[in-house]
This record gives sequence, structure tokens and C-alpha cells, in this order.
Amino acid sequence: MLIQSALAPTVHIAPKNASTLIATLLILFSLVLAFSLPWLFWLNQKSGFYGLESNFSASGKVPWLDAVLAEAPNHHQYLMFGFLNCTDTCPAQLTTLMALEQELQEHKVRFVYVSIDPARDTDEALTYVGSQLGPNFRMVRPESLAQAQKATNAFRDFAARNAHNEDLQHSGRLYLLSPYRDIRLVYSPQQNDIIRLSEDFRTLTAITRGGK
Repeated sequence: MLIQSALAPTVHIAPKNASTLIATLLILFSLVLAFSLPWLFWLNQKSGFYGLESNFSASGKVPWLDAVLAEAPNHHQYLMFGFLNCTDTCPAQLTTLMALEQELQEHKVRFVYVSIDPARDTDEALTYVGSQLGPNFRMVRPESLAQAQKATNAFRDFAARNAHNEDLQHSGRLYLLSPYRDIRLVYSPQQNDIIRLSEDFRTLTAITRGGK
């Protein structure tokens, strides 16, 4: 392998191609980081929760999102960032949320879907999908990708457009917010065990009622 590498011809990258390559590498690095960190934290934590226990709040950083979350006082809320043209992570997460809604029917809980692709996720399309999901689902369309990215940044998440096409890269994480709108638990897309998710919810609501 060393000999083969040494004999390989030198490749000269044009400035434009170099910029594209750097952008692609940055997106790939962000993806690896986004998908690996939740698992690393989860393996190291000893809280007893299935999800990653969090102690930060996005409240006050994105006024339009604060207004959306304030629509459901006294509710715990699950929040995810996604886009309707997503073919893997988003449909899987929505399926998880639909099952979780059935499991938690006796609780005050709402599910918030924030589009990271407002250019293609029209109001009509989001309204239709929301009608299929049910009244406990709130579909949100930011004014622009920049506004969506402001929201993902507030949640210590990311959304980035693919350099080669119109698709977007994102982590697919799921956030559980308390009625005070602080972020209490974070889940990776792979953490989709409905029983364990519902156990987390019931444990957290008991803690919230106890004032802890």
C-alpha cells in the first residue's frame, strides 16, 4: 500500500473543486459528530434515563419558536427538526412519535415538527401531513433556511444543505421539553424503543410534578 501510494500521480485540485471538497468534508464531519456524540454521552451517563439527560434551555433564543411552544402551556413537548422530502430519518422518527402518542394518551403531551426546508415544505403540504398525524402534532414552517438553522443552533443541533443537490443534512435527534420549555432529554434516531421512551416520559413527569 505504501509503495502504491508513493507511485500515485499528484492530483491538482482546482480552486472551485477545492471549495466543494472542503464543504463536503465539513458536512461529513458534522454528520459523524452529530450521530456519534449522542451515543458517546448515552454510554457515559448514569442517570437511569434511556435518553441523554440535558440541563440546557433554548428558550429566549428564537422568538418565533418560543411562541409556538407557548401554545401548549402545562404540556411536555417532543420536538424534532426534519423535512418532507427526507426518505429515511424523518419518516422513521414520525412513526416513532405516532406510536408514542398512542402510548401516552392519558398525558398532556404535544409533538412539534419544525421544517428545515421551508422552500419546499409549503404550508399546504405541512398542513396536510399534520392532518394525517392528528391534532397533537404541530407542524412549523420557518420563514427561511437561515431561520431554521437559528432554531437548530439554539438546540445545539445543525441543518446544512448538501453541496451536490437540494437535500439537507441533519441529525434527526428528538428533544423532550418540560412544561417550562427547558430541554430535559435528547434521543438519537436509533433510540426508538417505544416502551423505554414512554418510561422516560412517565419518570420525567413524576419528577416535574415533584418540583425537581
